[in-house]
Amino acid sequence: MLESFATSDGVIDCRIERPASLTTSARALVLAVDLRVSTTSLHARRQLKAVLKDAVVEARRYGQFAHFIVVYAAGKMDDARLDSVAAGLAVRVHASLERELGESADVVLLDVTACTAPEQLTRRLAAHIQRPAGAASDTALKWRDVEHNSIAAAATSDYC
Repeated sequence: MLESFATSDGVIDCRIERPASLTTSARALVLAVDLRVSTTSLHARRQLKAVLKDAVVEARRYGQFAHFIVVYAAGKMDDARLDSVAAGLAVRVHASLERELGESADVVLLDVTACTAPEQLTRRLAAHIQRPAGAASDTALKWRDVEHNSIAAAATSDYC
């Protein structure tokens, strides 16, 4: 699903070795996490926490960026505990990045378990990355929230 986004114009896939100069001026860091292989709901939550902890450390290498987006797919369509963990992680990661980088970066965790339209996901992510930081400071969303709305609009309604 994220392959189409990774190959879009303006996206550097950091899974491939790149010279540091290409990746130090990133506008956004987009991380994909596959939780479908987790054997239990508890394992999925722990895996998401561990990946995000490592990602925050890795984010320091990239300097200033406006968006930190985590796209994940879970095994179960609705796991309220995972949703709650994602929301808490969004707040903590936002605070951590703000402290460490000295600037605000939007932190979005997006559950794409129900996504069947990778092209639409690509458009939503690309459109959000073009926006300045501040439209979605720390939010956890599900695909149904952004299927027919921008990430910024969904984040705004998440706060209301």
